[in-house]
Amino acid sequence: MVNPQDAPTGIIGCGGAYGGMSEYLLIENAEVGKGVAVFPDSVPFDVASLNEPMAVARHCVNRSEAGPDDRVVVFGAGPIGLGTAIWLKLRGVKHVVVADVIPSRLEKALAVGADAVVDSAREDVAARLTELHGQAANALGQPRPGTDIYIDAARAPAVFNTVVGSAK
Repeated sequence: MVNPQDAPTGIIGCGGAYGGMSEYLLIENAEVGKGVAVFPDSVPFDVASLNEPMAVARHCVNRSEAGPDDRVVVFGAGPIGLGTAIWLKLRGVKHVVVADVIPSRLEKALAVGADAVVDSAREDVAARLTELHGQAANALGQPRPGTDIYIDAARAPAVFNTVVGSAK
């Protein structure tokens, strides 16, 4: 496993002669335990391959500063979205909703611990979030869902938005 933030020139994964799509990957100043980690043979490849999406998901959750009383929605139930739901629950967040358009992904979201799911291809997302998180008001006093944190994991990298003035 390579830590791309440890490369002095930032070329890891950026293509070109020494990037991630070449036959060999140049890892400048590689040092095991710092810029490179070696997974033991006892870790199956399919488990080790989740390192990167789970790291992205955890970084997003850490930056969101979600707490136990926050009501959170994660848009996207791919690897990063599912990882985000897992980390939110491990962090102690009581209510996590995952929205996606693919029913099998929504089933996986429930299987990994999401409290509820929204099929955004078939449901009114705002109405469903209001049903799940109650109603609040935006800065102009207009009704909005009582969701505290919105995480967009439908695109990489995962980003979050905390509702300013939300009731916690």
